[in-house]
Amino acid sequence: DERFAQLKGQFDVKLGLTQSELARARTLATQIQAQQKAAVANLNNELSKKASTEDVSKASADADTKIGALSTDLAGTKKDLTDALTGTKGELSGAIARTHDELVELAHKSDRDYFEFTLPRRGARQKVGSVMLILRKTNPKKNQFTLGIVSDDQTTERKDKSVNEPLYFLARGASSPLELVVNKLAKESISGYISTPKGFFASVPNVLQARPES
Repeated sequence: DERFAQLKGQFDVKLGLTQSELARARTLATQIQAQQKAAVANLNNELSKKASTEDVSKASADADTKIGALSTDLAGTKKDLTDALTGTKGELSGAIARTHDELVELAHKSDRDYFEFTLPRRGARQKVGSVMLILRKTNPKKNQFTLGIVSDDQTTERKDKSVNEPLYFLARGASSPLELVVNKLAKESISGYISTPKGFFASVPNVLQARPES
């Protein structure tokens, strides 16, 4: 019995140690698993940040390239418009018709078409081809007027302009700017003409077609 008791005691001690070591091993395994999960999560996060940074950098570079190309296109377009406007001003410099007869003479000599208009009162409207003219006000004392010009669904105001002062504006499809001149101003009315590239208002009678007797 004594020997049995001694062996049992030794067995219990070893069993206790084994169970304790097993529990400790399980704890360590759990900790290691948690650490592995954390490491994987951190690695994925770093990779995600790196990918995002690379994507942002690439997108930024692409945007810079596109903006640069757009700026170049806009600069080219602006230069083309400026050249066209300058060219038209050069062609028409000094060629202002102050009367109907002068306009007919100018039309015979020029490679442009001319269309007369009259706005008899403030607020009056007249359509010339695809352009709408609106008289805002007149100032006979200063020989000035304010006119609204509607072209391509865009309205521009030309304020306090003088008689016989050429005004230029763009119209979609025209090879060069259109020119507008008011050569007569009264208390509440103005008269003048618009000149366009040849054939731009093909369906509208120009000054030569409207008055063939001239």
